[in-house]
Amino acid sequence: MPTMDSLGLLLCQMEQREIVPKLCLSTAHIDDMLNDRDASVFDSHWMAAFDRVESKKREIPLNDLDKDRVSRVSELAYLQSFECWKSPDIAGYISDDFRLISEALLLGICDVWLSALCLQYFLRTFPYGDLKEIPMSLEEIVRKGT
Repeated sequence: MPTMDSLGLLLCQMEQREIVPKLCLSTAHIDDMLNDRDASVFDSHWMAAFDRVESKKREIPLNDLDKDRVSRVSELAYLQSFECWKSPDIAGYISDDFRLISEALLLGICDVWLSALCLQYFLRTFPYGDLKEIPMSLEEIVRKGT
């Protein structure tokens, strides 16, 4: 039996509600956390990772099936987030993070900051502020799971 690719595994984890609904996130602190994500210490790293992914997508375009799987992960992240915290803002940030993580997985991008972002979700923490870079790949984090 062939092994599931990392994006397929992430999609399966999202469908089984193993990540987003398990986040330890208090609605009382959402505004503060979102403000911390908008600060340059977080935002500059996020945008740099986004730019790397977009650049790689120009070199290696995603096929339609992969685009659909990325969209599904992003959609599930949004819907589950909104269901849990009733905040379109937090749902949008989480959805964008999972789109970025999903595309980076597909493209084989190794980025220590992006790995730190992903790991926060698997540690049940909403990522914000100054993330500590880690020497793990996105694939290792997703395969290790929740």
